[in-house]
Amino acid sequence: MSKIKKFFSKLKPSKRKIIQLYSALLYNAYMKGFITGEIFQGKSKSVCLPGLNCYSCPGAIGACPLGSIQNALAESKTKLPTYVFGIILLYCIIFGRTICGFLCPVGLLQELLYKIKTPKVRKSKITRCLSYFKYVLLFVLVIGLPLIYSFQAKGIPLPGFCKYICPAGTFEGAVFLLMNKANQSFFEMLGALFTWKFILLIIFIVASVFIYRFFCRFFCPLGAIYGIFNKLSILGVKVDKTTCTHCNKCITNCKMDVKDVGDHECIQCGECMKECPVKCINWKLISKAIKEDDETESIQNATIDEVNTKKVFKISRKNFNIITYVLMLVSLTTVMILVNIGPNTYKNFDIVDDFKITDCYNQTFDISVDTNATLLYFFNDVNDLDIQKLNSYRDDKLNIILLASTDISIDSIVPNDSNFKFVVDVDNKLLKKFNNGKANSYSVFLDFNDKILISKVGMITDSEYFEIINYTLLGLTVGNEVGNICINQEINLIGSDDTFSVASNKGKITIINFWYTDCTPCVQELPHFNKLYEEYSEYVNIIAVHEATGYQNDPEDVENFIKTQFEGFSIMFGYDNPQSSYYTLLGGKKAWPVTVIVDQDGVISNVTHGSMTEDDLRIEIEKLID
Repeated sequence: MSKIKKFFSKLKPSKRKIIQLYSALLYNAYMKGFITGEIFQGKSKSVCLPGLNCYSCPGAIGACPLGSIQNALAESKTKLPTYVFGIILLYCIIFGRTICGFLCPVGLLQELLYKIKTPKVRKSKITRCLSYFKYVLLFVLVIGLPLIYSFQAKGIPLPGFCKYICPAGTFEGAVFLLMNKANQSFFEMLGALFTWKFILLIIFIVASVFIYRFFCRFFCPLGAIYGIFNKLSILGVKVDKTTCTHCNKCITNCKMDVKDVGDHECIQCGECMKECPVKCINWKLISKAIKEDDETESIQNATIDEVNTKKVFKISRKNFNIITYVLMLVSLTTVMILVNIGPNTYKNFDIVDDFKITDCYNQTFDISVDTNATLLYFFNDVNDLDIQKLNSYRDDKLNIILLASTDISIDSIVPNDSNFKFVVDVDNKLLKKFNNGKANSYSVFLDFNDKILISKVGMITDSEYFEIINYTLLGLTVGNEVGNICINQEINLIGSDDTFSVASNKGKITIINFWYTDCTPCVQELPHFNKLYEEYSEYVNIIAVHEATGYQNDPEDVENFIKTQFEGFSIMFGYDNPQSSYYTLLGGKKAWPVTVIVDQDGVISNVTHGSMTEDDLRIEIEKLID
């Protein structure tokens, strides 16, 4: 029995391991992302987490501090990065490298790998010297390259460490995203850079089996930053020099390359406390325990009522631990519920399979049984209805369903022979399935397979009807895949009140490139597009469409970037619609650039996720011209 008990006691994780695991789960609380393959886009994503955790991890609910520093420096030419630096400085002053010891998922992974039974490489003068290499990476890749590139004339951002080294980005971001079937198109974007980073990842994983915290000790710039503040941090370990015997057991038994407890290489894990024979190592901010004899004396001198009062308010260590674990579990559960459980809304190209209504004439409509295409129009006021237009859309193969948010009588408005279905959408319950009920005037169009092809605020336009709905009713496939008629949408042009659409430019090849200013591959490939446009302008239209949110937040900055970076370019520049993203409609999945090539008849001939070379683009153009 004692052997069994001893076996399970070895499996019991330490408090530090529990905190490390808790932090990893809390940082990556968006479990839904691992299922859908999508990156969390909530408000918390603008906040830096203290530990190294990739922004692009499907489960990440916050930003990586190292990535945030590089992005902030890349933009420092136009704005001072006070927000990001303020948060990092706060972490440094409060925690120092306690973050490395307790709050970093990458540190936890390395420690688990080190537990694999193999011969180990012990620390030495060589490892001590190599531990300074992370400071080289900090000043060259994290600070130097982003700053140098930000002040170049071209202003192309370059987060050096994230791009060339970071194993957390390769593992948490790239590998986890590529593992999901929904992101199969990402494989087209892989190249020599990913191969290099994947090889580095394997090296880091294998080395961590033999060398304790291999990445942390020699390569992590974030640990280097926190280490600078180790002596100043509010939390961490400290040595009582009045009782220290200088036996150096703490240093000898530490697996990190420390010279003193709490120096810049110390990860503040507290393991040295167990090694100290005189117990002179303690946690900062925690007063030394009252000596037994003092406590006994105070109790002896106290009255019976005082002693009883102390007993009432005294919490045992065991009960304190239980309360702490319960609070941690409740907090983690709450966060997971908030980020994972929300309104289950449909997106473009989703299949609607649970839409069932009873109209005002008590007739039941079940979309899973009906074989027609369906147009849904949600409205709040009869003045929002253009009955004449809706009536012109009538077709035997099209259901038109009007859904009012309040109990409105429309008998005098809707023609008796219209065959429209009318429903009162109480509390916008049905509308919430498509857009969280945020708008009262909303249109949704479903094809014969109940796939959403239109989901937008307001009524559909004539262009949308003729280029999407009418084509569908004629039996043609409208979508975002090669061989489909390209789904149509008006693109607003930058610096003009005009718009551009594929449908209005048939007869010419249309190339749509989705980009944004901070995307280095995007910026680097656009000169190829402009060069080929000038060469084939007789046959081709090319439009570069900027990402919606970035343009909406700072349109002037985007316009100035285009003027300086792409001065004299002949291609068109437009911006995406945040309410109905054309990038999403055409299959974009939070990775840029994406290029869609449409032939002279409006049919998609090529979709490329990732950069296109000049030669590849030329081949696609000449293929369609011939």
